[in-house]
Amino acid sequence: AWSYFVAAQARGETARALDFVTDRFQRFGARNAAPARTLCRALEELSRPLEALELLEQACSLRPEDGELALFAAEMHSRLGNEEAASRHLRSAEGRVRDVAWHRAAAILSSARGELAVSLGHWEQVLARE
Repeated sequence: AWSYFVAAQARGETARALDFVTDRFQRFGARNAAPARTLCRALEELSRPLEALELLEQACSLRPEDGELALFAAEMHSRLGNEEAASRHLRSAEGRVRDVAWHRAAAILSSARGELAVSLGHWEQVLARE
């Protein structure tokens, strides 16, 4: 769906593509995290970060046990400067995703906060597991 969005946007059909990925989220968002991730990325691409974050919180409410979605939420919140929410989602993902994925996300978030020693520790955990 992301490739479709990018291709449609390149052809000047952004509104149509956004309608498509929005409808996809509305139909399948409770069953699968992929539609939420695609729609969030599309909204972020369109410089609509507040809408992306609102949608992301809605998706996390629909799928509270989805660790991968929680990691996606942590990374998006971190990119947009909302460190408190990023940390909350990272904690939520712990134990629900592979250790490598969790440590990788923790390393990225720690680095973004300027906690380089903590980040390095997480990267060491990633390398020890891969």
